[in-house]
Amino acid sequence: MSKGNLYMPDSSSTIIQLIIDSLPAAALSLFGGFVSLFTGNNDFSWKYFIGGLLAAVFVGFLINILMLEWDINEQMRVVAVSIGGYCARDVLELISKKFISNMKDKLNGE
Repeated sequence: MSKGNLYMPDSSSTIIQLIIDSLPAAALSLFGGFVSLFTGNNDFSWKYFIGGLLAAVFVGFLINILMLEWDINEQMRVVAVSIGGYCARDVLELISKKFISNMKDKLNGE
C-alpha cells in the first residue's frame, strides 16, 4: 500500500486494503480496551463493556491510520495503538473536541 494518500483513496479496494492492514492494530487496541475495562472502578454492564470495546477498536483504527500517514515506525505505532485502546473513551472525547473546535474556526473564517 502506498503511503501519503490514505484520505482520498482511488477505489473501494484501497479502503478495504487499509481496513485489512489495520486489523492487527484493531486487535491490539481491543486488548488495551479490554484491560482498561477490567482495571476500572465501574460497575459491570454489558452496554458499557461492549461500548468500551467498540470504542477501543475504533480509536485503534484511527490512530493506526494517522500514524501510517505520518510514516511513524511500527514499534511506535504498536505502543500508540495499544495505549489508544486503553484510553479509548478519553481519546474519542479529545479528538471530538479538537475536531469541533477546528470546524468552528473554519466556519468562522479564522
